[in-house]
Amino acid sequence: MKKKKRSKTFIRFSDYDYTAIEDAVSMETAGTVVKILTDNLSLHEPTFDKKFNNDNYRLRATATLSDGDGNNINTSEFGKKIYEELRGYCKEGLPIEILAEVIKAKTKKEYIINHLKIKKCRKGNSPFQLIQGNHKEKVLVKKFLSNIPKGPGREWTLFEAIKEAIIEEFGIIGVEIDDIYNDALDAIICQAFSGGVVNNTNGKINTCIVGPPSSGKKLLWLAAQFINIVNKEAQAIRVTQAGLAAAMNKKKLTLGAIPLANQGVFGMQDFDKCKIKDEVFSIFGDVMEDGKCVITGMRKATLVAETAIHIDINRFSDLVFDPTTSRNVTEDTSLPSNIIARFDFITELKKDFELQYSKSIQLIRNSNNGEKNCKSKIAVYCKKNNIDLSRFIKLIVAYIMTEYKDIDSKSVGKYMTKKFKQISKANKKNKDKISDIAMFQMRLTNSFIKFVNASTRLQMLKKSNRLAVDKAIHLLSRKLDFLKNIDQDLIVPQFRKTGLEAFGNWLYDSIGSKKFSPSKVIRKYEKEKYPCGKIKERMLRNWIKAIAVKKEHGVWKIKKIILEKYKQN
Repeated sequence: MKKKKRSKTFIRFSDYDYTAIEDAVSMETAGTVVKILTDNLSLHEPTFDKKFNNDNYRLRATATLSDGDGNNINTSEFGKKIYEELRGYCKEGLPIEILAEVIKAKTKKEYIINHLKIKKCRKGNSPFQLIQGNHKEKVLVKKFLSNIPKGPGREWTLFEAIKEAIIEEFGIIGVEIDDIYNDALDAIICQAFSGGVVNNTNGKINTCIVGPPSSGKKLLWLAAQFINIVNKEAQAIRVTQAGLAAAMNKKKLTLGAIPLANQGVFGMQDFDKCKIKDEVFSIFGDVMEDGKCVITGMRKATLVAETAIHIDINRFSDLVFDPTTSRNVTEDTSLPSNIIARFDFITELKKDFELQYSKSIQLIRNSNNGEKNCKSKIAVYCKKNNIDLSRFIKLIVAYIMTEYKDIDSKSVGKYMTKKFKQISKANKKNKDKISDIAMFQMRLTNSFIKFVNASTRLQMLKKSNRLAVDKAIHLLSRKLDFLKNIDQDLIVPQFRKTGLEAFGNWLYDSIGSKKFSPSKVIRKYEKEKYPCGKIKERMLRNWIKAIAVKKEHGVWKIKKIILEKYKQN
């Protein structure tokens, strides 16, 4: 007799959308196959059953799946193969994706809580897995991105659309007149699109913002949370090592905030309030360098933490009204050199009365507008398709980080080298005076590459171009400016070719101390093909207002204070 072939039912992860644990627990239809993502799976102690007629043993084990909202679901017994897979993922602290059949547990009277029979499991740490995107959402993202204009002069269309949506969502004001804050926001956007490995180090961009109270530091952190696919936060005054990395409790490893923010961003506001800075810096160092959290003690574990670190910090002297306490910013913040070296973007926001006054006027005007209008390109698309704005931007990030994971920068290697050599060239005569900066060279290189990769992805490209390099070196120059606090002899080349600062230099070179007409300046700027970046006329007029003063109707002149600054340069 011929043996009957067993019919096999093949199931694939791609055939299913995600189901929340709380829904699987109360699902009424038994036998339904569900796909669940969990970042907290507890393996129970396995048992061993002796097989008949020999001395071999069969392993049996169960597990409990949890989500971040306190919902749990148990599994039925599974064998050695699934047990070893799950144990391996747990050791790395990775999220786990599971395909399982819903089983109804019976009593004599009625059904009670469901449990799961695991069919398949795998790592769940890719961007689209972490955000639990479904097929419909993916189609919406692809449709939106396909309509993004491409070609010369339109390379930053997606970048500008995301920035526009963030500014509108949080009511951020003054980016067109505050070049440092504008660059900080750009760095936050690049941070979300960073990742992978750069020269054997964590490819995520790490950011540090120094600034006085009410300077907009919190808005930058809100923007980071808004666009990163995963985000976690810790309060500086209450933070613990276990809360950041992991804790052991009854042989169970509970992940801390940093490994839980893998592929995303971890943030800490008002870092100056932290009471265990040395311990926190030690954890930060491992994450920034290797993308790992190393746990020692009763049970040693190395957890994957390809996480971006973001902190904001106040100067001590900004918190007290005592001018005698003012010191160098590195002394005033107690940031050690090895941590400063690992931050890819670090800058100090301006303490400028006239700038803050201009921002305050803008804020008053905006507050009179009443309810927020969703006019940004992304907001309009989300409203039309009935999808949450923050969710959609995260989906864009997840999609691009998946589709443009590997970046090829070989074609611009010579151009990158040429740009980076300008630092050495500018300091040719004083190299012996800037020995303290030597320790930053390798990490400056890594930061440069991270920004190039992120800027390339934001153009939806797999091969880097010169625009990506220019954007990267522009943002890196903010860190170089900060390093002047460590060694004042450092000379920073003029890398910033866009923005208000560059426009001011262009206007001074074009007009000098003469009076001018804003309309004629704008026409001249357009005729010269936007030397400081292609922007709208409205923003150009805002730039003119920031650096010039109106003398009479249609006649302006560069402000005296700013004029002196340009003369010195």
